[in-house]
Amino acid sequence: MVIVKLIRNTYGGTRHTVDLMYHLKYDRETGEKRGDFVCSGGHGVDAYDPERAACQVLATRAYFGNVTGNPLVHYMVSFVQDDGSRTSGRSRFDCMQLAEFFSDRYQVFWALHRPCRPYEAYHAHFMANIRQKIGGHEYVHKVLRSGF
Repeated sequence: MVIVKLIRNTYGGTRHTVDLMYHLKYDRETGEKRGDFVCSGGHGVDAYDPERAACQVLATRAYFGNVTGNPLVHYMVSFVQDDGSRTSGRSRFDCMQLAEFFSDRYQVFWALHRPCRPYEAYHAHFMANIRQKIGGHEYVHKVLRSGF
């Protein structure tokens, strides 16, 4: 079972986009890799450098003449397993499949985090450019149905 949350606090423009993507991988205080960070990936953006990925998202938006407003849609996906059998490998695989779903139209960056407390689950953050990489049409939120 998965729990999907749409996070609406991605307003703040260019600087917020870079900060958000950077802090999914690195600690805000120390700049070191986060202790709960497992891996990251992406389509249409640099999967290993979140700052560069953010710049690529902003460049796509600028290409289509859209440089104001909310640049990202941000989803958090929790991979819940009641019996504790969820592994990082399975969670990574599910992240890759979910990102692949959007990859033909949108630039997507994701980061997977491991549980830090017994009651937590593996969870991932997905950020997608709200502008399509081909055509520049704006993303419209729809409910996803999936077999995860």
